[in-house]
Amino acid sequence: MTGRAVWTLIPALVGAFIGLLTSNSAISLLSLAVVLWMMTEWLWFQLRVVREFRSLTVERMINQRTGTTGVCYNDRVLKVCVTVHCRCGRLRPWTRIRDLVPNILTVIQGDPVQLVVSSEKQVTFKYQCQPQAAGTATIPGCRLRIQDPNGFFLRDRFVAAPQTIRILPSCESKADAYRQIKRLNNLPLHGIHRLQRAGMGSELLELREYVPGDPPRSIAWKVSARRDRLMTREYESEVAVQTIVFVDGSSRTRHGHWGSRLCDASSRLAAGICKTAINSGDPTGLVVFSEYNTKRISPGGGERTLFRILERLSENCRTDDRSIEWNVDRQNLAMEVCRERYPDLLDVNVNKVPWTVFPILPGNRRIFHTRSRLSAILCQLHQLSLADWPRLLYDDDFTGHHLSRFLNAAGHTPGTHRSSPAEHQNSTPLNGTMQQLGTSLRQVTAQARDNEHYLIVCDLLDAEHLLSTVRPIIQLACAGHHRLSFVFTIPSSHAISGNGNDPPTAQILLHEAQQIELLERRDHLTRELRSLGAAVAFADRDQPISLTLRNLNYRSRGRAAARTV
Repeated sequence: MTGRAVWTLIPALVGAFIGLLTSNSAISLLSLAVVLWMMTEWLWFQLRVVREFRSLTVERMINQRTGTTGVCYNDRVLKVCVTVHCRCGRLRPWTRIRDLVPNILTVIQGDPVQLVVSSEKQVTFKYQCQPQAAGTATIPGCRLRIQDPNGFFLRDRFVAAPQTIRILPSCESKADAYRQIKRLNNLPLHGIHRLQRAGMGSELLELREYVPGDPPRSIAWKVSARRDRLMTREYESEVAVQTIVFVDGSSRTRHGHWGSRLCDASSRLAAGICKTAINSGDPTGLVVFSEYNTKRISPGGGERTLFRILERLSENCRTDDRSIEWNVDRQNLAMEVCRERYPDLLDVNVNKVPWTVFPILPGNRRIFHTRSRLSAILCQLHQLSLADWPRLLYDDDFTGHHLSRFLNAAGHTPGTHRSSPAEHQNSTPLNGTMQQLGTSLRQVTAQARDNEHYLIVCDLLDAEHLLSTVRPIIQLACAGHHRLSFVFTIPSSHAISGNGNDPPTAQILLHEAQQIELLERRDHLTRELRSLGAAVAFADRDQPISLTLRNLNYRSRGRAAARTV
């Protein structure tokens, strides 16, 4: 019952009461007629709701496909067509249909909301959306709001039509790699030579004296005539260099908004680098390390290996809020999701909070009322027992765990948070991440062959004080003639505009101080890593992959260079 119905029913009841007291039959009949008319409207509305909601079916086509699962890339546009069909009867006017688009998708054309203005048996509407980041997008269904023509009664219902889309990180097509077969005439140092071994390649490696058993076609006759002794040509063997990309998958990289998180930039860089290496013919693998575990994909080549790498990067970008903190903001966010997806579980006839004396204050009482209703919904969704309902009311850690589980399933990212280096001095998760990086590097180096390339995509600006954990592993890898490269993802720096004649404001001074501090930390970290023999490159979140590869000096080291189309 809406507010209009309440303010219509109250005067009618008051008029009927006054008419009975004053024996005024006209007022009594008129007021009772209004009450009877509203009761008839309510009964007809209830019959309509029961009839229409039981016969509604929702069919959604994403890029002309109706399957429950799908795969797309981060830079692709999704064309969505939603059809709501009523098997029994028709959809009456003033029915509002809204497709629940998750936050990871941005609507760029059309509207996911449709208002029925005439009686129709089937309603179809279209819109287009685009993913903001890699991960998983789940469109749970449609929410319908039915109301009578007079606006007295309304009912919200959720019609489930789940579709899950795996969003893979996009690979830049402008970063196509090509081989640099002809290099400098002088041979590079050991450990950075691409075609290290002698074989039957297309480029000359060296000339040596003839040894019995060498094939006659390898004899250099002109050189032998000048030197008056037989000389044999040694050709280069096109030996592929195994490349393994390490990606930081810790929980701190998933804080922030979709598209602006550290894991989004890391996945984009890692996907472009892996595609470049695979197109160059090098076996490429992936290692995703976090403070909890390490996941590895064995090196390989071809489109199948690239797809496996992209799938692993997409899983790394999924929401994973493991914090067990309960607060009012997270509770209100979970309540908004319940209003969107589970309006039937919020019905006062189903989810009713018993009256209590405490808490007495209105604000605390409202928070307790919301937590009680939300606890009942979490017990129903997570299959908890009746004894767990009091724990959800009074145990903040237990409630925070189930709130995190509920919000992760709904696809909500944790809040934006980036701590200063001083706050990480005793940070156990960051220390665990560095230990996992050192362990994975040690395992890969122990099983490695000669002249492999390890490329680490992470953000060590906050973990500079923990660099001693991986320093021996870096020195060991460089001593084994392996090449290490670090790519750090940093936020794009935007200058704050202001009038040159006016004195600088506090905001401008603070921005400049932060940029100076960031540059000093970058320079110190670069000197530290380069002194250990590793290559270092810093990449903005919107920087092309070709520029990152150029900063890593691939071309001068005999590796594949990036060609801009």
